[in-house]
Amino acid sequence: MKLTFADSPGINEHDLKKLLLVCDELAFFNWPSINLAGTYGSVGQKSPLNHFRQEFEGSPIKLIVDEPPNTTFNSGFYHRYFEKDLESIEFKNTILKGIEKGLIYDHRFDDKQNINTGEFKDFKAWILNNKGEILNTNLYDLEAPKGGFEITNKHQALFAFRLMASSKSMAVSSTLFICNKYNNSPVSINPILNELISLRMTDEIYNGVTTKSRQLGLKLMDCLIPDEALTQIPWQDILLFREKTKAYFEAWDIELKKIEATLFKENSSLTNSDISNLIDSDINPRLFELKREIEKIKEDRYKNILKTVKNVLLSGISLGALSGLSITGAIVSFLGANVKTPQITDEIIDAHFSIKDRQRSNGLTYLLKIQEKFK
Repeated sequence: MKLTFADSPGINEHDLKKLLLVCDELAFFNWPSINLAGTYGSVGQKSPLNHFRQEFEGSPIKLIVDEPPNTTFNSGFYHRYFEKDLESIEFKNTILKGIEKGLIYDHRFDDKQNINTGEFKDFKAWILNNKGEILNTNLYDLEAPKGGFEITNKHQALFAFRLMASSKSMAVSSTLFICNKYNNSPVSINPILNELISLRMTDEIYNGVTTKSRQLGLKLMDCLIPDEALTQIPWQDILLFREKTKAYFEAWDIELKKIEATLFKENSSLTNSDISNLIDSDINPRLFELKREIEKIKEDRYKNILKTVKNVLLSGISLGALSGLSITGAIVSFLGANVKTPQITDEIIDAHFSIKDRQRSNGLTYLLKIQEKFK
């Protein structure tokens, strides 16, 4: 799966690890420095992922760090979307929802840092109390107020909201620019940004490649891997894990896209309830079934070990292993010591995956290996 991370130029280690489990190409972008409105502009920021590119060389995951149109001379690319987004009731409503849920933050919300006065001192509260006026105002044509960054009147307050909304519009435009350049899909940790991206891609003003925002893989990893376990494993180890499970991951990627295609159809977002239902009704029963089949394979294989070993001494060792260890332990102990096959689990699975649909089974095997590594 080829992804562009939409939330910011950087990413925390925890979220990076989850992404490394679900993609084979991951793109980040430098935050552009452009004109937002009047004399106000965004502050450019280089992606810190630039420093890690060398560590990804030769790994199964391609790391990309690029930049969308940058500098004030490229502002026109963004402004044609600013105008449409700031006229859109749905776009502004989504921003308001993000502010209300604490998923969109602005430095003006911190009354210890801002220099707002009167009813605007608590700027977040003012926004939430004046949704109707914000939705009915033509924000794009709103002239920049004179003065500094303080908010002392309604005009300044509406313009400050415009800057916030323009910044989110810029993030969407930047993300989709990189997606189109590399033919990959957007992914976001923040559900509000994900919703804004989905709005853009379904709007007639968008003329880029139509794709879906990829959420399912990340949400499944949230459910399958305890945060405590993920914290204990360095992200470099995940690159090694991905190398060892390359064939299984390819099958899982295909399976994941099939599930997404079924779930998304017309809806562009997944709720936690959707994910829980998917795990309970589809994934866990199939994982349980696969585990049972693998256990049966192991048992059948072990029954024949004594018949295939001609050496009496080794036969005795294998018999002792059978009596003193579990089936799994017996197989690994005996064959690991005498046949020198550290890939015994893979060999057992591969040798018998005439089991039902091999592609589907191998995809689920990737999940089994994740659970084993992060248990």
